[in-house]
Amino acid sequence: MVDADQLPTAKYHKRWTLKDDEFLCKFYNEMLNRDIDRALGRSTQAIQCRAKKLGLL
Repeated sequence: MVDADQLPTAKYHKRWTLKDDEFLCKFYNEMLNRDIDRALGRSTQAIQCRAKKLGLL
């Protein structure tokens, strides 16, 4: 039997939903990134990367 602590860990990346994209497009220029981070449960880097992909930068 394998101990769970010995298994490799995988990074989980939350998929962007249409609702997330709509929120980001609506509030990107109106809210601070840290507030958007909290609202969407994502990192600042994730917010910036998605904003760039959506053409918001």
